[in-house]
Amino acid sequence: MKTLAIDTSGKAVSVAIAVDGVLYSHIWLRHGRTHAEALMPCVDAALSGLELELRDVDVYAAVSGPGSFTGLRIGVAAVKALAYANNAKTVGVSTLDALAMNLDGHSGALICPVMDARNGNVYQAIYGPGGGRDALCAGSGLTRLAEASLVSAAEAAERLNKAFAGNRDLKRLIFNGDGAAVYINYFQKELAGICCSVATEPQLYQNASSAAILACGAAAEGRLIPPEQLVPKYLNAGYAGTV
Repeated sequence: MKTLAIDTSGKAVSVAIAVDGVLYSHIWLRHGRTHAEALMPCVDAALSGLELELRDVDVYAAVSGPGSFTGLRIGVAAVKALAYANNAKTVGVSTLDALAMNLDGHSGALICPVMDARNGNVYQAIYGPGGGRDALCAGSGLTRLAEASLVSAAEAAERLNKAFAGNRDLKRLIFNGDGAAVYINYFQKELAGICCSVATEPQLYQNASSAAILACGAAAEGRLIPPEQLVPKYLNAGYAGTV
């Protein structure tokens, strides 16, 4: 099953194509052009490199939030339009799940994507070792320990302390996302005795390759939806509505 994933949740535009859980194409582009201008050329390049056309895609996936409000709307709208035009199903992928998948394979560590929501707030979720039925997708070694939430930095630190209290054999914590560098000093202070580090690029920021793998997992489990049901998930009560 061919899956095309789009991520416009952050400052970069990225597009990836995976087939049955195996990544075949990935384009990541960050420059001065708007997401609306850059997205379709990236889609065309990802497809043409594999000698595929839009009608060959079985599933279209969008990173659906949290993230840039305008960016999420652009990505979700594009996926819905492509799916409608090509009679395909869709799936929305959590930005924080996709960020966590960037760090899949770091054994013995908690994984914490944090996205800067401004005014001392972050979007945060927490992940730990775990596979089987609770894994983010087949083959992943991560399971979600705390759901995606919009919280203050203090609340985020409290959630992490609770996660470590329930996983006493773990002493290491890796942050990624655009809030990682912003809050690392604060978290190091609040999480005394825990080794905290920030992921290095290219694992630091959102990219569609992780989203494509998660979307393949959703497709294998039958968790696909018609395009009209795909909506952004802002995690902010001040923003709602459909695309």
